[in-house]
Amino acid sequence: MSSLPSLSIRSKVSLIVMTTTCVALLVASVTLGVFDQLAFRSRMGREALTRAQIIANTCATALSLGDARPTEELLRDLSADPHLGAAAVLDVNGRVFAQFIRPRWAVPLPSKLSIEEVTFGDHHLEVSQPVQKNGRSLGGVVLQTDLMELRERRARALWLTLLVLVASSGVSFLLATGLQRFISQPLADLSQTARSVAVEKNYSIRVPKRSEDELGRLVDSFNEMLVQIETRDTALGEAQLELEQRVSLRTRELYEANERLQIEVGAHKRARTESDALREKLQAAYERVQREAEDRVAVQEALRRSEERFSKAFRASPVPLAILTRRSRAFVDVNDRFAELVGTKRDEIIGSAMFSVPLWSVPETRARLEQLLADGQSLRHWDCRVTGAGNETRSALLSAESVVLGDEPCVLLMTEDISERVNLEGQLRQAQKMDAIGQLASGVAHDFNNLLTIIQGYTQIILAQQPEGGMVREALAKVVSASQRAAQLTGQLLTFSRKQIAQPKPIELNQIVTNVAGMLRPLLGENIRLQWNPAAALPPIEGDPGMLEQVLVNLAVNARDAMPRGGNLVITTFACEIDAAHAQSQPASRPGHFVCLQVSDSGCGMDAPTLERIFEPFFTTKGVGKGTGLGLATAYGIVKQHHGWIEIASQIGHGTTFKIFLPAAAARAASAANGSEPGELRGGNELILVVEDEPVLRELVTQVLRRSGYDVLEASHGPEAVRLWHKASRKPALLLTDMMMPEGMNGWELAERLRGEASGLKVVYTSGYSPELFGGHFKPDDSSNFLPKPFHPQHLTRTIRQCLDN
Repeated sequence: MSSLPSLSIRSKVSLIVMTTTCVALLVASVTLGVFDQLAFRSRMGREALTRAQIIANTCATALSLGDARPTEELLRDLSADPHLGAAAVLDVNGRVFAQFIRPRWAVPLPSKLSIEEVTFGDHHLEVSQPVQKNGRSLGGVVLQTDLMELRERRARALWLTLLVLVASSGVSFLLATGLQRFISQPLADLSQTARSVAVEKNYSIRVPKRSEDELGRLVDSFNEMLVQIETRDTALGEAQLELEQRVSLRTRELYEANERLQIEVGAHKRARTESDALREKLQAAYERVQREAEDRVAVQEALRRSEERFSKAFRASPVPLAILTRRSRAFVDVNDRFAELVGTKRDEIIGSAMFSVPLWSVPETRARLEQLLADGQSLRHWDCRVTGAGNETRSALLSAESVVLGDEPCVLLMTEDISERVNLEGQLRQAQKMDAIGQLASGVAHDFNNLLTIIQGYTQIILAQQPEGGMVREALAKVVSASQRAAQLTGQLLTFSRKQIAQPKPIELNQIVTNVAGMLRPLLGENIRLQWNPAAALPPIEGDPGMLEQVLVNLAVNARDAMPRGGNLVITTFACEIDAAHAQSQPASRPGHFVCLQVSDSGCGMDAPTLERIFEPFFTTKGVGKGTGLGLATAYGIVKQHHGWIEIASQIGHGTTFKIFLPAAAARAASAANGSEPGELRGGNELILVVEDEPVLRELVTQVLRRSGYDVLEASHGPEAVRLWHKASRKPALLLTDMMMPEGMNGWELAERLRGEASGLKVVYTSGYSPELFGGHFKPDDSSNFLPKPFHPQHLTRTIRQCLDN
């Protein structure tokens, strides 16, 4: 390696090309050889395993009958394979049932076979395959093959690699020989010319140009340098000759003047002294003036750069900027963003009066700007209203700073448009408020469901024991009816908070609207005209038909109440593509393919404060007793649960339009299946483990199950249920558990733990929430059911029996 720097460029080019080519081909050949060996080994193993499986399937019958002759004939047929060293069939005790061993084969057979296995040794391949029939193990098959074919393939790959290296060396040598002519020859010409110029001082020599590449441009530069040196050398010679002539002439003149000066030298000594002093003063003054000029140039350059930076920042700023004179109040300059905000070309604004543009036409904003120009004060982030392009009133932050351009006092105005940010902040606050209300509503509904389950359960038990026609029975029936209405109320709260049970499937929205339209006509009355405009070829959506029907009914009822004197209700469907710009203006939306359900009425409309609260539970503008305030809240929750959103446009006296966007689905809509009728109520004698943290509800469930003949174990939380499970001498056949429980273990975790010990355990889950609340891992199957609260005692009994029977 130490001799490399002394090599010529021709030798280095040849060495680099040959080394790079050989190394690349060597790496490629080795890599291909390794992959070929691995692939061939894998193929040998698969082929041998397939042969062993065929032998195992063929000799299974003979091995079960104890007849070795067919198997021995089969093994002798394998002797045609020259690479097969030994083949044997062993019975279940490891004894040889039939075998074939090639002469001079020294590898012993295994004593016992239990699993399917492929083993590569140093010199042979061994394959083991169990023999089974009707699920019973009869023995095994073993095949032993030499690796001669693999070694021969490896040797061929090695010779091929050597041949490729030799061929590549020759090709790379020829390539390097051709390349070095294009690289080394121009450099050699340059070197030879440089030596000639250095020795002979002859600057008229030129290097011949052989190409138009980088070396050709280097030759041009070298020749140009020689031309300049030659020109300067000629000029220097002429100047030297002229200087010698001038020196000779000056010498004669000085000789003559010297004689005269000798006479006057005494008289001029004092004048020379004064002259020297004056020269020193002039020199100092010159140096001072030169320094001041240099400083002035530096200041001017710094000022130019500062002005250039300010101009670039001014023009490229995303904030609308304008410079106005304080006296005449005319525009000196504006940036492109300011012209875009005003809706006028920049050239038309510059030079015009300040209030000739409508931007500051809002009285409050104009008065503040006039005061600002008169007082000359600064302003920072003043919240105001401005009039943008198209006479649209927008929110803005106004800042002002006094500046001086030349001798003219000016004002720099910054008008930052914050309308979009204010709109997004308002929508974000509204979304956060709705989420908080939803959390509160879901918690209240969950607790109410527990209480309603207890009320309904005990009331139904007592009601079943009362005679027909009694006052007590009539009162209990009213309690049951009231509790059912309360259950519907909590169901609406859960729907609003998106924790109600949904059964989504591919459906056609047009079909849903058509089904509901027939029911809406008598509901709306004769003075309201219903117009249904379905879109053709509407893509399907993924949703719960019942819930979507409820949304449409709620919107129609709201529209009816908004048109007491009659009007038009228009229902329209259409497919749409939501882009990024629309998604940015509506935080609840997102880009993609959607189906829109639009419900428009010609009613009284709503003002801004009402629009901000229409989705809040129990908020209503109707009179007392005319509405619960849960219709639109329920619609909001259902649409959110279907991964959609609602957009509203309303104006007092001009009606309201609701647009419901639902994501389009790729699957085709399926027709709804009819529900099955409830079966006969039957009890049983199985042992059931009941886990419920509400004591009164747990007592009710235990009482209902014991009345049906079941044995019951009670637990208030998951850890207690695990302890009861381990202590029980008779394991429960079914687990009835609430999903939400204390002590750090929910119902799903409890069921998974007990099923780990008894895989056949049946499970019924209960909760006041939807199963979706507990994560995607909770999916009821054939051995588990979900029983939503509140539930009827008969529904509980029927669900337990169905789960045990499945």
